[in-house]
Amino acid sequence: MTPSLIRSAAEAGIPVSRAYGSSEHPTISGFEKDPPAKAVELDGRIHEHIQIKVEVIADPRRPASRGEVGEICTKGPDLFIGYHRSNFNEEAFDEDGWFHTGDLGRVDDENYIQIVGRIKDIIVRKGQKFSAKELEDLLSEHPAVKECAVIGLPDAERGERVCAVVVQHPGSTLTLDDVRVFLTKAAIARQKFPEQLEIVSALPKNPSGKVRKFELRNSLSAG
Repeated sequence: MTPSLIRSAAEAGIPVSRAYGSSEHPTISGFEKDPPAKAVELDGRIHEHIQIKVEVIADPRRPASRGEVGEICTKGPDLFIGYHRSNFNEEAFDEDGWFHTGDLGRVDDENYIQIVGRIKDIIVRKGQKFSAKELEDLLSEHPAVKECAVIGLPDAERGERVCAVVVQHPGSTLTLDDVRVFLTKAAIARQKFPEQLEIVSALPKNPSGKVRKFELRNSLSAG
């Protein structure tokens, strides 16, 4: 749920906030009577019955400091007991019973959590790593963008190049130069700028509404 969607709902008088959970662990965080500004950028306060630890990806098993990004690991009474295929559990759980979600995020001093992406959704361009979600959240603020997905495509020189796949609002037009100007105003690092823009009529999604990025990668890599 992008910040722009939450702001639009608020302008229409509809209170909306984000929560964080998964099929494996449904109730990790949520909002109650929290400041509206928190609901725009964060994914709720960690519930009292949930245990969270954040591990730095570059140094596995090292706890992240407050505000530092790492992999979210969880415990709690509603955590599932394991996958039917036992070999999946070897990767999902560590020796102390922590469930490794595969999500990247940070936890602040007030116990609010912010999800910044997936470990598998990190783009590596010329050795520099960054989250596709950061760009998606920014691009969703552009008035011409209805939906978007950012992916890394194979590139002989860069390792991966950044590609933005966009569904436009009816009657709108968007060019790669428009995207660059918009991101320049947002003051993000230039190495994160998309080098390719694809306009599509719809994004491929699974039944729960998540974008099937592997389909975009496969089709655009082949193309």
